[in-house]
Amino acid sequence: MMIEQIQPLTQQQRLDARKKAIKVVEVFAGEKPKHANFKNTTISKYPHWITGIVVALSFIVLLTAFLLSAMRLYHIGYLTFYETLENELSSKIAGIAIVLLSEAAAVLFTIALSVIGQSQTQKRVLSLSMAGTAALALSGNYYVALAETQLTVFTVLEAMLPPLLTLSTAYVLKELLLTIIEQRHNDQNAYELSLIDWEQAIANPEDHPKYLQAYANELRDSLIKANRRKKATKEILPELSKSDWRALVKRELQNEDWYTASEEVENEKEVPLA
Repeated sequence: MMIEQIQPLTQQQRLDARKKAIKVVEVFAGEKPKHANFKNTTISKYPHWITGIVVALSFIVLLTAFLLSAMRLYHIGYLTFYETLENELSSKIAGIAIVLLSEAAAVLFTIALSVIGQSQTQKRVLSLSMAGTAALALSGNYYVALAETQLTVFTVLEAMLPPLLTLSTAYVLKELLLTIIEQRHNDQNAYELSLIDWEQAIANPEDHPKYLQAYANELRDSLIKANRRKKATKEILPELSKSDWRALVKRELQNEDWYTASEEVENEKEVPLA
């Protein structure tokens, strides 16, 4: 057969082929992944500029509604506390506390319901807390704006909408921000997976899926180089088929693994005692 006339490689030639194959794997692995290369790995349904506009407008609406409602809540909190404890500083603190317990707490529980509301008990507790803070905000706005005022459509809407819009806008912002956080989480996961693959390729190049093919190519190139100089084999090289090259590469791989300790032990057992 023609392949039997091809001269095998030496140990050093195989080592050189292995080193070249490792360099090929490092080329396949590329440069170390960077965070900047893993932005927006998930395709958003809407352009990012639209999301940015919605977030900006939501913050404006939230701030406006919060201020309108907070001023009334501070007033009713201040007056109610002052009636029971006539202390100016304490009443001011109470007014601020009422704002925080109603508006700010309602926003908090709205976000917490999606973030940590996993079990039914958690959902019930957070939902009741959100309803309680909303009731406090609505009742405070009612007593300040409507209790002693002639009711009209505008006065009712002007009094009740700010606390309600604070809740609804907080919900919109929560959904948008959670979507952005999820996208960044996906980007981080994609970066970390790519980094792990790169580190494994650099640390253990022989475990890379492309290594065996690269090593086979380098062994073939080394066989061509080693046999091209000899007249007897130079003319045979162009006639070799893919199956011939597979057999030659397999022969080189087997030449590396010709010795095993287990076989040596078995041979020693078969040697008769003198």
